[in-house]
Amino acid sequence: MISYLINSFLCSLILYLAYILLLENENIHRFKRGYLLFSLVFSLLIPLIPLNIFTRQTMETPKQTTAVFANLNEMQYAVGESIEQKASVLSDNLSNNTPINFPVIFGAVYGLVAAALLFRFLLNILSIAKQKRQGIVLANQGATIVLMKEKITPHSFGKYIFINREDYENKQIANEIIAHESLHINQRHFLDIIFVELLLIFFWFNPALYLYRNKIKLNHEFLADKAVIRKTGNIPCYQTLLIGMACRQKSSIITSRLNYLLTKKRLIMMTKTTSKKSACCRTLALIPVFLAAIAFFTTKMTANVLPEQFSALNTTADETVIIPGQGISSDGLNEYKGIVDKYLESSDSVTFKWKSMKLSDEDYNRLYILYIQMNPEQRKAQPISFSGVLTPLMLRSPNVDEWNNCKRKNTIFLDGEKVDATKVNAMSRKSIVFFTYNNEKSTSFLWTKKGYDNYIQKWGKEITQTELLKTQASTWFWTSRSVKFYNTEHVKGSQTSTKFQTKEGKERLYISNEAIAH
Repeated sequence: MISYLINSFLCSLILYLAYILLLENENIHRFKRGYLLFSLVFSLLIPLIPLNIFTRQTMETPKQTTAVFANLNEMQYAVGESIEQKASVLSDNLSNNTPINFPVIFGAVYGLVAAALLFRFLLNILSIAKQKRQGIVLANQGATIVLMKEKITPHSFGKYIFINREDYENKQIANEIIAHESLHINQRHFLDIIFVELLLIFFWFNPALYLYRNKIKLNHEFLADKAVIRKTGNIPCYQTLLIGMACRQKSSIITSRLNYLLTKKRLIMMTKTTSKKSACCRTLALIPVFLAAIAFFTTKMTANVLPEQFSALNTTADETVIIPGQGISSDGLNEYKGIVDKYLESSDSVTFKWKSMKLSDEDYNRLYILYIQMNPEQRKAQPISFSGVLTPLMLRSPNVDEWNNCKRKNTIFLDGEKVDATKVNAMSRKSIVFFTYNNEKSTSFLWTKKGYDNYIQKWGKEITQTELLKTQASTWFWTSRSVKFYNTEHVKGSQTSTKFQTKEGKERLYISNEAIAH
């Protein structure tokens, strides 16, 4: 949560600075209105969008803490975690008799401030509604005017313009002033103000939002000024009218006020022009700003991912090499067990009971790579095992139903290469010596004797993780500890089995009655 707030604030601040440098002093007020509103929404949403970028850490340092930050986004996560850790340590160091729950305190403070701001917002809305009920409503120049007894600055909200009754009856309110407020109504500026006020209720701790609110309101005045000047053509007279109204009493903070920030900058803006070329160049200059914000502030920009977690689409030329069957350390076995335990509901001396038999892609990749590196004894002890081209449970041709199922898949790989279905349809199922398929991804992997032998010859002693993950393996969830893989002479009991031959000619048995493949 803290990392999101930091990223959101920094993103909104960068976009605000871009507005100050490129747009604030330019006479392109409609575009500026859209930019400010879009920037607010963008800065709140972009930290929630995941963008996965993977880099490689070598296998030689598996215990090394992966604390390398590749981008500003990860630095913000670290800052957030550091704050949370310090708060936790401080809480632990206090007396056990008077513990302080910092999250609860922060939550309480946040809730109280948000509730106060919401209450103030509702009071302003009710105040405007009360003014409308107490005033005299009439139509003038296409606008709905509410005449008030109080000495107020002309202001608008919704479809109403609020004006002092005495000034209106004495004709002290010029038509330009009414036209100014009418423009606020016609362009629905009150919706922008309500939107920002609601954001401030929930994100009151973000100082950038207050800066945006000021600029949005000021830009509303630019838009109204420009419309009046275009209609009357008399800039000095209009400026004099504005100065004359500037000393009146202020109105509600959520209304459009004619005298809002009547500064020298606003008066100068009335005479300023921006060429189409300049406007186009400044607009294009914003593109790299948004691209940089996407690169820095989207979530899950990972720089410390182990090479084993790379997807099959990552084809880094220097991918770490693993050795099938060499055996893994106790740390590797513990890691394997930790992932398996996520899916294991319970187990005893005989059986396994599973919560789910569907591995996530990340868990599948990691388990498969660790399993390939295990020696045969280590593989026997695992309740989740894999039947892949490097670890086939059985070399055999598919039966008729299996063959038809393989051919129906949307994507078919033959000897590790993607092929058209017509090529497979012309083949005999008996030419296949090993096969797997994935119903969920509608993919099948078929191997001929020649392709299988070539693959083992090329990758049987060492293989890159990228190359390994290009091939699919069947995942087997064992339901009984008594079901294992044995050499022929070690098989006992009445379990059903099927003989098959490996490439080296060693006879093996496939015990099929207690395992479930997925």
